[in-house]
Amino acid sequence: MFRLPVTEKLDGSIDCTLMTPFNKKHVNGRLFLSQNYICFESRVKSLVSLVIPLRDIKVVENIENNVSNAELDKAIIVTTKNEMDKTNFLFAQVSDRDFLVRKISELLSRTQLPLHSFETLSLKSNGSSGDGQSLSSAEEMTTWKCQPPLMNLFPLNIIYDVAKKQKEKEKQWELHFNEFGRGVSMYRTIDIAKLVLQGIPDTLRMDIWMAFSGAANEKATYPGYYRSLVDQALLKQSTANEEIERDLHRSLPEHPAFQNSIGIDALRRILCAYALRNPNIGYCQAMNIVASVLLIYCAEEEAFWLLATLCENLLPDYYNTRVVGAVVDQ
Repeated sequence: MFRLPVTEKLDGSIDCTLMTPFNKKHVNGRLFLSQNYICFESRVKSLVSLVIPLRDIKVVENIENNVSNAELDKAIIVTTKNEMDKTNFLFAQVSDRDFLVRKISELLSRTQLPLHSFETLSLKSNGSSGDGQSLSSAEEMTTWKCQPPLMNLFPLNIIYDVAKKQKEKEKQWELHFNEFGRGVSMYRTIDIAKLVLQGIPDTLRMDIWMAFSGAANEKATYPGYYRSLVDQALLKQSTANEEIERDLHRSLPEHPAFQNSIGIDALRRILCAYALRNPNIGYCQAMNIVASVLLIYCAEEEAFWLLATLCENLLPDYYNTRVVGAVVDQ
């Protein structure tokens, strides 16, 4: 429903309303809690939905109704931490307000603990972390760095009409962000779906893809995991790594980013890391093309989490030995 990490479980729901500031209405729906998220879904499908990570919440408070306004009965306000862009979410007519506030407070106290350690994040097959090889020195761990979006390092020649349309789209999106919020916790309505269908401008693709796919939540849950995985994967000898090496120079060879060791090395790291993360899939043809496109628009670690989310959540069974998902869709 909300593109949360697969480890999250929605622990029941409570009827309530959500005040939507963009139209100043109180929308009927259900509030869901998991161990690390507050979510809301309107009763009217696709009218509005909301995902608030507990990691972003500063405080949850009861709001007393002193104006005899039935719409504000049993209300709570959720305030986020961002001092530069502090956001308040107002839920009202909460059927069991005291229990909800107490439960959220308990969950918030747990979020002060460290997030999941990458050492404990099991791999997709059997929890194995590979062949047990370890780095021979600390120096090897620092011989690479995550790359920014490759379109920033290897810009293409500007085409005036294309650049003009990109700027127009950016303005439309900025206006939408000003009204509906930005990032994981923006108000999600049919308006955002229309904007997506009109095309996401290049400069916003990473942020939008990360927020709406759920990959941003996965990345935030496992800090340091990608670097740890790469350090193991680059030392591992496997069939998947050999296949990846053969395909590296066949991945968007016409793009300048992949005529250069910077792009090729980043692509190698992502593909080898994912093959180690998920041995059931390992490496499949066309993965290199998808990862190359992600690297053009996204920073390296974000591209890794997007690839993982595509393969495991958005397009399950597309990338395996039988490509069942692709065959079914065709």
